[in-house]
Amino acid sequence: MSYYRDIAQDISSTNQQIRNKNNVVRQKTSWLGHRRGSAILDYDLLRGATIEEMITNSGRQKKSVIDHIKHLETEHGLIVSEKDGIHSLVSENSKLFDNVQLKDIYKAIEEYNSKGAPDGLASSKFYDVKIKGALYPPKPIMAYANYYASGIEPHNYFSGGANTPCFKAYERLGLDIIAKGKSIDVTEEFAAWLLSNTFDSYRSYIGETTKDTVLKLKEIDQFFPEIELFKIKESRIKQHTNRILSLLKKKERVKNEAFFEYAKKNSNGIPKAIIGKNNYLKFLEETFIKPNYWVFQGNPEFYNITKALKEDHLKSWKVGAHKDKIKLGDKIIIWQTGTASGCYALAEVTSEVHVFQEEEFELQHYNSSLNNDASERVKLKIIKYLADTPVLWSSLKDLPEFSKFKGGNQGTNFSATEQEYNTINNMSKNNSPSLKEPQNKYPVNQILYGPPGTGKTYNTINKAIAIVNPDFDLSLDREIVKMEYDRLVKEGQIVFTTFHQSLAYEDFVEGIKPSISEDDDLVKYAIESGIFKEVVNKAKGVSGIKKYTQSIDFSKANYFKMSLGGKNRKHIHDWCLDANVVALGWGANEDFSSYLQINDWSKFREKFTEEFPHLVDSSKYHIQAMFSFQKMKKGDVVVVSLGNHVLDAVGIIEGDYEYDPNNKYGFHHLRKVNWLSINMNTSPDLFIDKGISQQSIYEFYKQDIKIEAFTEYFSSTPKENVKSNYVLIIDEINRGNVSAIFGELITLIEESKRLGNKEALEVTLPYSKESFGVPNNLFIIGTMNTADRSVEALDTALRRRFQFEEMLPDPTILKDRSVEAILLEDVLETINNRIEALLDRDHTIGHSYLLGIKSKKDLANTFNNNIVPLLQEYFYGDYGKIGLVLGKGFVEAPANIKVTFADFTYEDKDDFENNSFNLIKVTEYTIIEAIYTLLGRTSEDK
Repeated sequence: MSYYRDIAQDISSTNQQIRNKNNVVRQKTSWLGHRRGSAILDYDLLRGATIEEMITNSGRQKKSVIDHIKHLETEHGLIVSEKDGIHSLVSENSKLFDNVQLKDIYKAIEEYNSKGAPDGLASSKFYDVKIKGALYPPKPIMAYANYYASGIEPHNYFSGGANTPCFKAYERLGLDIIAKGKSIDVTEEFAAWLLSNTFDSYRSYIGETTKDTVLKLKEIDQFFPEIELFKIKESRIKQHTNRILSLLKKKERVKNEAFFEYAKKNSNGIPKAIIGKNNYLKFLEETFIKPNYWVFQGNPEFYNITKALKEDHLKSWKVGAHKDKIKLGDKIIIWQTGTASGCYALAEVTSEVHVFQEEEFELQHYNSSLNNDASERVKLKIIKYLADTPVLWSSLKDLPEFSKFKGGNQGTNFSATEQEYNTINNMSKNNSPSLKEPQNKYPVNQILYGPPGTGKTYNTINKAIAIVNPDFDLSLDREIVKMEYDRLVKEGQIVFTTFHQSLAYEDFVEGIKPSISEDDDLVKYAIESGIFKEVVNKAKGVSGIKKYTQSIDFSKANYFKMSLGGKNRKHIHDWCLDANVVALGWGANEDFSSYLQINDWSKFREKFTEEFPHLVDSSKYHIQAMFSFQKMKKGDVVVVSLGNHVLDAVGIIEGDYEYDPNNKYGFHHLRKVNWLSINMNTSPDLFIDKGISQQSIYEFYKQDIKIEAFTEYFSSTPKENVKSNYVLIIDEINRGNVSAIFGELITLIEESKRLGNKEALEVTLPYSKESFGVPNNLFIIGTMNTADRSVEALDTALRRRFQFEEMLPDPTILKDRSVEAILLEDVLETINNRIEALLDRDHTIGHSYLLGIKSKKDLANTFNNNIVPLLQEYFYGDYGKIGLVLGKGFVEAPANIKVTFADFTYEDKDDFENNSFNLIKVTEYTIIEAIYTLLGRTSEDK
């Protein structure tokens, strides 16, 4: 209808004669190939006319006029109505695209990629349709698809937009319509970011100024004509990132040899690294993937928000404004107007803005009947339920941060501020189901078991991500899935280890280990936490007492680590916490007040060495420790450790250096501290991106501090601290002595005995004497190779506490994969049937061995280097049985060689005189014939 509306608008705005009007119509409908009479008929139908009027105006016969109306209805999907003799063009046929199926859409994409858009059609300024992860113009694709479905030649005979037959067809097929945004050029912004954040070694390529860097970025951009690297749309950041990742894959090197050669010549790959995940993609994430804040407002007279929330039916919201700005991950204040106006929930956007219908269960909460037409909406996830105890406007209206709050105005969508959102979040009571202990829909202990190569380790990655980040889309490219896994490993939420015969309780739980002190270079023995204890401490989260504050800007502070006596002198540590001070034992009983104004390290060291040579002779660390202590200033953050693996307190320096000559503990150097949190007993990894050193005091590098973690933890109320899930992956769990490695903890990992559950248990650890339990948000995933040791050989106590999931070879994964007409699915199935007959199914061969096969050479290498050695291990060198599995192409009997033994009586002497077998090493030239022999076929079968 869009072109007809254009015709009507053009005609109504002019007073020209009918001849000129006809010219306008004819020009607008030139794509139909209309002659003058047809154009006049189109105009008559637009304004409404009788058959007689159309005959007179067009000069055509009655049959010709009627045929033209039928042509518009059958060929162009239009509806012509008749009332009181007046014929009018009223709308498009709602069933116009009912025949279109996904197969037609996929054919349309091929047509569009090869030919471009049909004549008269172009990309939409406002929408794209998302198909298989890529974006396409909706109308050209539908025009081609309907040609394949209904035979209508592709041209501009229908409209696009919300509620049109075109968009409803996409909705029926489950395809998302994406609203477009404007492109933003980030070249200069990224150049400035690069200069501030990248390695110094890059400067030889990017230069020292923003202008120099911009020129280099433009050079890089020229190598990618298919994408504008540094022009992005905020609504398509994820797609843009995925596109860049795909362009950097190894397989793209053939297509873009020029760039990869350019990157290699320039500082050994720096240009490639610049647009990769550690630079440009990281910049995009930091800059754009930050949430916006919005108010989504509803009127209780029209929609019962409270009831929808209570029944967990509020899943989407209609977007009437800010369509180009609302994006995935944005934070929402669900606001109800009326006498009890206020915030009834906090939510998060979980989809792009696109056209779809509400679900039936959503519609029941409208107070009047509603025509459920598809509209532009976003999907929501409620992250804090407040319907029972809403934060009312009466408690917010006098707060200064709500002086410009837009809730209560006319409309349904308004922008909000982060401060408004956080204030409501902090004032609300913690009634959200999502903030309770995690609901464990996955088994807390599970083992994936099966023969080698069946994807056990591969699947642990998927399972671990699903547990830790259930919102992540595991259907994305494997490279992206692996990036998410690596991110969660770096964050410490996934820990991977492998059991082996040498692993002991002391490595897994805790033990006494030697270490060299960085303070005095002496060997000391300390109790060190093992892999399991460390991840348990992370999963437990943060204990103790903390102060809620929003007044501290953690991004501007400097950060220092201190040990206040440590685990061996815990009484000093406790005294410091009680007295609100940090105390330093280094520097002995000397007054360093005169050193306060010396900020230069060389001058400080020189003065110290000259005045206190006896301290320097005992340990040079006296100088370093005192310099760091003096360097602290008011407002800096001090992090207090208990050993290397426990963070126990965080405070803000509030006082200058003080000297106490009479300190009873011999810690004579003090500074007053405002403790923000004490007795935390948590893992440093939650707040610091680097392991803690044994030095008594030192300053952290700013990049090693997780500033967001400090801000989030200390600006939220205690009830809001959400326990995240953690996963420990134990590869080859059956290769270790499980009873010895787990020790007494084998009881604690049982689901009912986990902390937070009804029958929770704790034990006293043998070395540290700490009380220890396993939280219910720690999941253990083990893998077990059944060819190494059967399931039955496992410790019975372990088997009782784990759920077992068998993973067998799956030949169907290799379906349609072939080398020279040999189906790899048949090869795997044949080999495994024979192995199972000779041994058992625990010793079959997994499908992963054949997944990467692309050539005869690959196939030969896989048999020589993987499959044959595995069979040698299975059959203990009995090459005859290997021959039964693989055939004569891989195993041969040598020519008869008579072995004559010495004259000696031995019962089984004749057995040694029989012929043995030799393995044949296949090549890319012989592998095909060998496989045909294996399959029991002949060369004629090829």
